[in-house]
Amino acid sequence: MKLPSIEYLFNAFLKSIKTFPFTILSAILLTFLLFFTIDSDNTKNIWMVRGLHGTQIGIPTFIAITFLSQKLKLSNLKAYAIRIAGLLLLCFYVMSLPDELSYIHFSRGALLTVFSLLLPFIGISVRESNNLNYWFNAKNIISTFIECLFYSVIINIGISLALLAIEVLFDINIKENTYLKLSVFNFAFLNTLFFTSKVDSFDVSTEDKEYPLLLKNLVQFILLPLVCIYLVILYTYGFKIILAQNWPKGWVSYLSIGFSFLGISALLIIYPIRNDKGLKWISLFSKGFYYALFPVILLFCSAIYRRISEYGITEFRYYLIMIGTWLFFVAIYFLIKGQNNIKVIPIALAVLTFTSTFGPLSAFNISKKSQYNRLYELGEKNEWINTEGQWVKSDFKVNEDYENIRSIVVYLIEHHGYNTLQPLLKDINLDEIVKEEDSRWKKKEAILEEMKLKKYYAHSKEESVESYTPIDFVERYDLLYDIKGYQYSTSISMRIGSLSNDSEIKTYHFNNSDITVSFQLTNKTKDIGILTINQDSFNIPYTAFENGYFNHKGLKNGSYRIYIKRFSGFKTEELVKTDNISFDLYFNTSR
Repeated sequence: MKLPSIEYLFNAFLKSIKTFPFTILSAILLTFLLFFTIDSDNTKNIWMVRGLHGTQIGIPTFIAITFLSQKLKLSNLKAYAIRIAGLLLLCFYVMSLPDELSYIHFSRGALLTVFSLLLPFIGISVRESNNLNYWFNAKNIISTFIECLFYSVIINIGISLALLAIEVLFDINIKENTYLKLSVFNFAFLNTLFFTSKVDSFDVSTEDKEYPLLLKNLVQFILLPLVCIYLVILYTYGFKIILAQNWPKGWVSYLSIGFSFLGISALLIIYPIRNDKGLKWISLFSKGFYYALFPVILLFCSAIYRRISEYGITEFRYYLIMIGTWLFFVAIYFLIKGQNNIKVIPIALAVLTFTSTFGPLSAFNISKKSQYNRLYELGEKNEWINTEGQWVKSDFKVNEDYENIRSIVVYLIEHHGYNTLQPLLKDINLDEIVKEEDSRWKKKEAILEEMKLKKYYAHSKEESVESYTPIDFVERYDLLYDIKGYQYSTSISMRIGSLSNDSEIKTYHFNNSDITVSFQLTNKTKDIGILTINQDSFNIPYTAFENGYFNHKGLKNGSYRIYIKRFSGFKTEELVKTDNISFDLYFNTSR
């Protein structure tokens, strides 16, 4: 394998521009946007995010459109019309992104990325009646991508080492951003250029149909034995839970997914040789795998059902449901239709991915409804929601449902926005409640405060339930420290191992000076603890804070000055318990 020459790169660029014009333009734009982001660190600019996301999805999407045009044998005019339609649709999507992105938008972006990567395999399936041709075309896409990625890695390593040699030998300072830009150029542009120059045509007259020996050995000696091992483990575990009459553990769903994907991947890889006379055990496996898959799917569904019945549907559980649906469909389809149409695998996965992304059956819509309904049921059960369907804003008794309700409210705020709760609080404008807050965390805390859900609970040694409120003090960013008269400073962070141990003391020794620092909890409402430096003690007060900031002028004596940077813990009606304290210590060595 030879690395591409400059002439090869130039010819490849011309060829790619002619065959994949929109793909190359997307790669060029993505490269320049990443360059600009590296230089300016402008990742919070929504226009930059739109551009990066759109071009990243555009590369595989326009590759798929080119494959589709070739399969349909469209004229240049019609091919460009489809490309422009795809471009307009992509622009419409990225322009619909709001100025402030949420969890949903990032998750939807990840799903669309998966969907776009499946599109090329769907593009080459159009008007392809020969499954063997489809298999070799799909194999060429994957092998070509791996080969081009190898080129990009070698080029990136080679040039990076050359730049490093220039830095070391000639004392020339090369910015660290240069190495990052080099990687972007190689993997965003060159990799796309190599790929599009090598996969410019797919037709039914594929001549090179020799099955790679490497794939045969990979499946025969590695993948299929692993699948058999997983199958034995899952079946054994299935018999165990039947005998014990217990629900399966949630972790078994991941093993089931791994087994299923590994098995389907192995079957796809051996598709051309599945019926070879010399490989009877592979033929037997390919025929029996989908029968063996059904008990695993049942085990998988049982584990997911248990979690959903207890805690409702979230986005992650929804994705597991979709994977189970896809596995069930593939198993049923191949048992009924036989293994003659492997195109259905990427098509079905793409359909489910797109369904999970948009519409009433999307992961975000289903999970929001599920958790909102669960919140409503628990609220009615505990009479925290009145007969009019409104939230009762009062101090609630802290119990197990209280914590579940609080978790649901936090989930809805963080994943679907605080306005999801507006129907429960019709007499209050939530936008007004949070308008003074400058961060998502503070907005969430304001909503929890409004709903009287700020408290946590924990079990004490007597198994009673104790209510407490978390505290998290941080220094004000606009404070100026007076360090006059002190020679040295150090930063200290001390973690208290147990909140209930009043006598616990942590001690730190510094080698460069004879200083011993210890901290002891006092468990009082006015004092947090006693900080001792050598023989000098300081009472650390519990100071009321505003907007999350700890505002104080420091603690000092003749030898030391202390500025609290942060402390966190919990506050009850009777005392303050601290688990972490960080401070700056200024001192002299003359003592």
